[in-house]
Amino acid sequence: MFAPILEAYDAAGSGEVKVIKVNVDENGNTAAHFGIMGIPATLLFKNGEAADKKVGVMSLEGLKAFISKHQ
Repeated sequence: MFAPILEAYDAAGSGEVKVIKVNVDENGNTAAHFGIMGIPATLLFKNGEAADKKVGVMSLEGLKAFISKHQ
């Protein structure tokens, strides 16, 4: 449900933001490390560090706003 929104954001992006999807079923240790308790979960990294996290589906505009507050 959220994948098409991520893909639309990535396709329209300027290349400043890298979008990566991780399957938590296949990467349970990574999910546990970042405290992922619900999916979808969106983590935003800045300078190699987790800067923000949001759980749940966002609209394309919501995703843009989530990312832009950290640019």
